[in-house]
Amino acid sequence: MKTPLMWRVFVLSAVLAQGLDAWRSDHEECALPLKHFKYISPSGYGEKCITYTNVTDAFHEACRGILGIEPGTDDLTDIQLDNFGDVIQETTRILCDWFGLTKDQVRSLLPIINTANTDIGSYCPKELKSYPGNDCGNGIGFRSADGRCNNFVHPHWGASKLPFKRFIPPDYGDGIKSIRTSITGFPLPNPRSISARVHKDIARPHRTDITFMFAAFGQLIDHDLTLTAETKDPITRQEIKCCSGASHPYCIPVNVPTDDQFFVGSHRQRCIDMIRSLAGVNIDCPLGPRVQTNALTSAIDGNFIYGSNENVAKKLRSFEGGKLSMVPVLAGHRLKPILPPKKHQPDDGCIRPHPDLYCFLAGDNRVNEQLALGVLHTIFAREHNRIADELCAINSHWDDERLYQETRRIVGAMIQHITYNEFLPKLLGKHTMRKYGLELSPTGYSNNYDPDTDITIPAVFGAAAFRFGHSLLPDAMERWSVDHKFLGSRRFSEMFQQPYDLHKPGWLDQYLLGMVNQASQAMDDAVTSQVTNHLFQEPANDYGKDLASINIQRAREHGIPSYPAWRQFCKLPPIKSWSSMLTDISNATIKAYYDLYTSPEDVDLWSAGVSERSIEDSIIGPTFGCIIAKTFSDLKKGDRFWYENPGLPNSFTLEQLNEIKKVKLSRVICDNSDNIVTIQPFALEQPSQYKNNRVSCKGYLLPQMDLWAWKEYTGCCSKKKVPNPNNPNTQIHKVQVNEWNKEDDNLQKFIQAIAVNISSSKPNSWK
Repeated sequence: MKTPLMWRVFVLSAVLAQGLDAWRSDHEECALPLKHFKYISPSGYGEKCITYTNVTDAFHEACRGILGIEPGTDDLTDIQLDNFGDVIQETTRILCDWFGLTKDQVRSLLPIINTANTDIGSYCPKELKSYPGNDCGNGIGFRSADGRCNNFVHPHWGASKLPFKRFIPPDYGDGIKSIRTSITGFPLPNPRSISARVHKDIARPHRTDITFMFAAFGQLIDHDLTLTAETKDPITRQEIKCCSGASHPYCIPVNVPTDDQFFVGSHRQRCIDMIRSLAGVNIDCPLGPRVQTNALTSAIDGNFIYGSNENVAKKLRSFEGGKLSMVPVLAGHRLKPILPPKKHQPDDGCIRPHPDLYCFLAGDNRVNEQLALGVLHTIFAREHNRIADELCAINSHWDDERLYQETRRIVGAMIQHITYNEFLPKLLGKHTMRKYGLELSPTGYSNNYDPDTDITIPAVFGAAAFRFGHSLLPDAMERWSVDHKFLGSRRFSEMFQQPYDLHKPGWLDQYLLGMVNQASQAMDDAVTSQVTNHLFQEPANDYGKDLASINIQRAREHGIPSYPAWRQFCKLPPIKSWSSMLTDISNATIKAYYDLYTSPEDVDLWSAGVSERSIEDSIIGPTFGCIIAKTFSDLKKGDRFWYENPGLPNSFTLEQLNEIKKVKLSRVICDNSDNIVTIQPFALEQPSQYKNNRVSCKGYLLPQMDLWAWKEYTGCCSKKKVPNPNNPNTQIHKVQVNEWNKEDDNLQKFIQAIAVNISSSKPNSWK
């Protein structure tokens, strides 16, 4: 006997087999025939079908005084996409009211209506249309900046400024866009109550196997994969202060319970700022529930270094020798360059205690979020320039563009290799790596490319599963000496969005050595108070935000289904009662859930995911393990530029591939630090005398890539620099860069002087 869901899928498949033209021939202007489904249609509207006229009427009603774009507008900004997405959601709600649709029908049936046959089609921008006009041209050898044309059949898969995909349908309170509610229809428990009860800061033994570098590198990879389009002030890009009276329709502040000991008891704060992510629009502008936009390319391609669109990429380049712009502000100390200052919208993601003090500019704006990210961004930007210099010496006939693209391709491959060779095996364990096909070939190619695999990042990955690392964060970031002795530490609350220590001579190395020596916290439900009470704390305050509350609320507003739904997706033992959680979650945590939630079916995914016991040799539990492994499996199989792929125009030669497979993160650190002498081979793991003993950076145990594998024997070439064909003002830009370095030399010295004098205590003048 067919279940209702199976029957719905069967009927839908039969209808789709007839094609849209068949529908229109049987029903004049019919967009969706209702006779096939159990709809409750109000009298006078669509007795047999929803027509294209119905959709157009609903659209015009939805956009009265709201829609701020003209028909035929292309290259929409994130604000315009949000505006258009809001109107599509409202059109969906109106049709839902007119035809009495259920949540399931909104999710599964309305999106199949071809809105190109309605007035929505005239507003759907070119970049969101499947065809025509979206051919891939000659984009074969190198990745495009925005990720388009990775897949020739589906050129949008994995591109930036497009929505996250869904592994399972979203769960919104109203089925369309409101925050997820309990199965009873009432609101879910207060996020701060869950944070304070389940995720309180408890002193537990540190992990003995992984370093803080593991959590930091994981966050770096997250910033290569996901960045949900944020609601900010459109001019300054500063956060909107919902708790300070800002009347924005997207405000969803977390109300702090009156019995909260920290926010209310100590600081009389009843509100934690939070605002909804911007709405997005799916390909071909269909109806349906709210979606969120990923501002980044989905593939592992190093976009945190290079940016996810051409405009950002050009701002980061020097247009000389294929290199990135960096600042030699510490050259007087014989130290390598650091990242350039962010002068455009300088307050975006940056706490500036002095108007002449700037955060850093990088491919991802979160470079300044916490200091460990700034350290790793600097190391990988230096690695790009180091490789570009070597390639320039080997192939002196290559112009700036060729050097930049070849280096970018190599660095992207290195990041892929480190992720799958060092990070994922430790995170997921051997069994899960093998089960999901994540293991690498020791040498040579791996012919697993599948053009039918969509590499688009799933919503659940960014909104919940890959936030597991928040449990691993320590209270402070340590500095260690070149001979691996502890020097000191600074609390994270003093460094959130304040990366100024990297202006101090020698401190980047000290933080790097701290990251490869400092132990990570245990993977469990406990989270440091540095992020549950002091996240993004401003210098004038003694409190900040609560990351655990934000994680819970963010997943709810993105329509991420509850923990039991994901257990079902992963084919794990179902959660039907509180006692059924005991196999993977501790008694104390389940007791807290019982006191907070109405039903086990309501439990939030992030909270339960970090609370699960780890399985076998992995760090995380089975539910997050399943979601993360499935995501990285898609990224490996569906990426045309995956570094192990053979036989494609963009493939590495066998000799080049085997050189890339020599790379370790420790080698990258050695090559791009200032004066580090020794390091353990596996930088994500604790040094050990027997398994991971420190070795010399100059020794044979940390082999370097031989870039002569990239030697191009053409027999002819000019050494003259060729202007970048995509940037006709290359020479002008070059002069501007040089002038900037000269004119701002005094400013750089001033920035350094201010940074050096910033202490761990907050000066009264900041207040």
